[in-house]
Amino acid sequence: MRDQIVLTEQCFLNICFIPLDATGAKFFGFSEFLAGLALMVLAWTIGDVRYRFRIQAAPIPLRGITFSVVTAVGILTLLTDLWRAEQWLVPRGNLLTPASWQALLGGAFLLTFLVWAWFAFIRPPIFGKRNTERYAQSLYRFILKGSPAELAVIADELVHSARPLIRYAFDKTEIQKQRKA
Repeated sequence: MRDQIVLTEQCFLNICFIPLDATGAKFFGFSEFLAGLALMVLAWTIGDVRYRFRIQAAPIPLRGITFSVVTAVGILTLLTDLWRAEQWLVPRGNLLTPASWQALLGGAFLLTFLVWAWFAFIRPPIFGKRNTERYAQSLYRFILKGSPAELAVIADELVHSARPLIRYAFDKTEIQKQRKA
């Protein structure tokens, strides 16, 4: 059996530290993170070409943001569980409780999934000024692949962007310059 060391409050330069309670409430730890991550990965990998295109063409760099958030949340939940198990010192106060810290990490994780769902299912991106480069690159990749089944799906997605594609396809000032010349 491991020796139990009872730590009491320790203060340094008017900041007091107390050991983190190992028996405190826990609702979003590393095991919950791994279970949630497994479900997210499953959802992302079984998505068909339509949803992969939508995610790639989103107006924000969704893949990079998702990787960063999921990595940060994973590392922080693992460290939080370690901190709790070892009962290491934390600053005393009510600004950020262990429960609110877990809620913050769980909320960031949930928000990441909801943003993916938003762009994949609720509000698919259409071609516009904010996603011009990503939309064009995604479209180019699918055209280069040349898969007839995938091209049919992508063509269906292009229908939603027909007006903006035509509107942004030319620069009015450039056309006016050509007419004058």
